[in-house]
Amino acid sequence: MATPPALSQAVHRALRAMDEHPDHMLLPVYRQAVYQAFVSGNESGGRRARGLLSVLTARHVLTIWQREQPDNMLPEVLLETADGVMAGQIDAERVDAVIEEAWEWLPGLRAEGWGNPDAYNAGAAAVFALQETRGEGFLEDVRIGEDDPDDEFFEPGIGDTALFAAAAFAGPSWDSTFDPVKAREFWTWWLGKAIPTVWEVAEFA
Repeated sequence: MATPPALSQAVHRALRAMDEHPDHMLLPVYRQAVYQAFVSGNESGGRRARGLLSVLTARHVLTIWQREQPDNMLPEVLLETADGVMAGQIDAERVDAVIEEAWEWLPGLRAEGWGNPDAYNAGAAAVFALQETRGEGFLEDVRIGEDDPDDEFFEPGIGDTALFAAAAFAGPSWDSTFDPVKAREFWTWWLGKAIPTVWEVAEFA
């Protein structure tokens, strides 16, 4: 299925803004516009495609977690649960229980201060992916300024899967570990490959 014009335009604007940004950041206002374009004209189908995108995005950085915490399988469980949600195979009660466990686990993980922070962000991406498969959109009703930075949205319940996945891949955009070259690589993949892929495979009712 062809990508709808509104989504194509939002992706094109986001890609141009990211390329022109001196550090190749994709600022929240452009991601919000992409997410809104997903649901314009076909809300149920667009939300399904967005859910698929969140899972694909989290899986893109899952190996970062696995290298650091090979014995902790919770991110994999979260993404398998997300797959079940998308397939209509897991009931709401089970999903609620898994999400509750994830939200209890995530803050404690940060507090422990162990290992590689990129792994924490990869694990967080899996939590947010499951949340997004339930149709919970990224700040849909919030006004975001054109220059508002990512660190204003880098908290559980506020950010989006892509924010945490990009932080895992390239380092947080406000941190000394941030790598603009890797950021450009990630966002080029997300806008140019991941979004068209999920739109193509989404089965609209």
